[in-house]
Amino acid sequence: MTRDLKFTPFKSAVSITFWHKFAELKLNTIKLNEEPIRINCQIFRSQSHISIEDGKTDYVFLPGISISEESLIEGGSQNQLQCITGTFLNKNTADSFKSMDKAEHINEFGKEIWEFITSKNSIVEPEKMLKITIIAYSDLKKYHFYHWMAFPVPMYPFATLLNVQTLEHTQIESISSQLQLLKVDFYFFVEYSEKDFTVHKLFDLPSIIDSGKDIIVGVVDFSSVENTPTWLTRPLLALIAYHFPQLCSNLKLLCWRNFANENKSIVLTLDVSTERPQGTPKFVGWEKNSRGKYGPNFTNLSTTMDPIRLADSAVSLNLKLMKWRVIPSLNLELLERTKCLLLGAGTLGCSVARALQAWGFKNIVFVDSGKVSYSNPVRQSLFKFKDCEEQKFKALAAADAMKEIFPGTESKGVVLEIPMPGHALSPETENEVKEVVKTLESLIDETDVVFLLLDSREARWLPTLLGAAKKKMVMNAALGFDSYLVMRHGWKKIAQPQITPVLTKGIIPGHRLGCYFCNDVMAPGDVGAKSLRGRTLDQQCTVTRPGVSMMAAALVVEILVSALQHSESFDAPSSISSDVSDIEGPLGLVPHSIRGDIYSHNIVLPATEAFNKCSTCSDIVVETYNREGFEFLKRIFDNPVELEKLTGLDKLQDVSGLIEVLELSDED
Repeated sequence: MTRDLKFTPFKSAVSITFWHKFAELKLNTIKLNEEPIRINCQIFRSQSHISIEDGKTDYVFLPGISISEESLIEGGSQNQLQCITGTFLNKNTADSFKSMDKAEHINEFGKEIWEFITSKNSIVEPEKMLKITIIAYSDLKKYHFYHWMAFPVPMYPFATLLNVQTLEHTQIESISSQLQLLKVDFYFFVEYSEKDFTVHKLFDLPSIIDSGKDIIVGVVDFSSVENTPTWLTRPLLALIAYHFPQLCSNLKLLCWRNFANENKSIVLTLDVSTERPQGTPKFVGWEKNSRGKYGPNFTNLSTTMDPIRLADSAVSLNLKLMKWRVIPSLNLELLERTKCLLLGAGTLGCSVARALQAWGFKNIVFVDSGKVSYSNPVRQSLFKFKDCEEQKFKALAAADAMKEIFPGTESKGVVLEIPMPGHALSPETENEVKEVVKTLESLIDETDVVFLLLDSREARWLPTLLGAAKKKMVMNAALGFDSYLVMRHGWKKIAQPQITPVLTKGIIPGHRLGCYFCNDVMAPGDVGAKSLRGRTLDQQCTVTRPGVSMMAAALVVEILVSALQHSESFDAPSSISSDVSDIEGPLGLVPHSIRGDIYSHNIVLPATEAFNKCSTCSDIVVETYNREGFEFLKRIFDNPVELEKLTGLDKLQDVSGLIEVLELSDED
């Protein structure tokens, strides 16, 4: 293998926050001044995917330079690792931008770099060889921005690729641990023998080179393109050729490629020319634009400079960084268009809404019948003291707060008290409750996901039934004093069979998972010691440690997001064991439920099948509701024992001798 050595150039990634900040500086500070501005930039690895023959997708890492609002702030990101400096030159007119001599500009910029390379300081602080320059023109009337970045490097020396080798696993581990201790940004060298690899910073090279020991020169490589090192290699080769020509014949170059999932480092053997140029060599480095041509990039921010649209872009930045750097398959558009109905706008409802908003969900509806009380704002993040004074309804205040936090949120509140089993209807209230049920049915029809964030067990019965009947995803969160339960109900896309076949490897398909009531042997109701009307103050309120609600809210949203990103979506399977990895999605396991307590800080992931005698989601209950509608619901509101007769739970209680247990009070 012998060919001219090629290099992978950098691509600029200019954030809209940079242009917004620059526009502010231009209008208020810079004005007509065309003096270059110092900027700080971060080097990063971007991913692009390529298809390969077996139908899978492979990813190629490419080097990028991130330019953000921080780049314009004094001190910005320059103290971070893998940061370089540069200049930003904005021209006041389009003509002056077009007519500017780009070759002269990059060569003038390169003189300073060449003077540094040829000095002894380049060995002590080699990172100072790396600079960028950006020329730009900004039309602030139209919010059109043009920029052209150059990463100047000398056209010296000439290098030929002779051979390519890979490192052994033990060698990679040794180098990796030493690089972490040295905190190397870009350049280093390795002193090696048959057994040992010792990593040094570049300033140690003069003291070791004359010892006759074998040396590999190293560069932190941001490219995974085959046998094509990153643009950072060019200044390093210039330094070696100028100061250490004795290394240039069969020079060993380590391209350190330590990516997220795999170390793909390679060692190139090069033949590097040592003839020094007369004077300053020419410099190259202008990047190609999005069309693959040498020319400026164009950014149109006319639709995003409005504060609301700018906020929209800023809000999605963290999510996009996840997609670009960690999870390329992350479907952010799916999250944005998924509609969520939050039943309960209290402690859980507020925290769930904020977590959904952080994940990029934009369509959120609150349902609650209560008003904001003076005890609420400290625990419920969407409310303020003013809401208590004005006696605002929680659902309406929560929806308004979501829009204040981020105007792009499409939130609304519905004041509604959910009918419950055991709360008998009077002739005066029957029509009113019928309209409430009709409204709730309509809300669930219009949504994709229903969150049960209510104070009582019986309040969860009707929405659980409606979610099963209308084949919606139902998410549930419930709190104890120092414990919580979060779960996803089985997605009833198909009928639950009355006789369940044996599970495969303990894996339960999503449509066969149980609901909140599947483990109960009695119907929910407002009877006796369990009556809401009979509860004392401490029993009427959710008495819980403050952190528990936040933990439960975060986890129930994470389960939903994990399910949405899974290849089987709401039908994502769960397992009775947490060791199963072949059912994971891009975000990991999608558990059926999570039970945790913060007294002992234990978390378990129970998974159970749907119960064919369940008082809520079993086929017989769903079919009866679909056939009889409100008349069926009315019977249950009046007498929840009807559910036990309908499903056969009454016979199960008799057979198992549980009647005595069921008659005990909460205290017992």
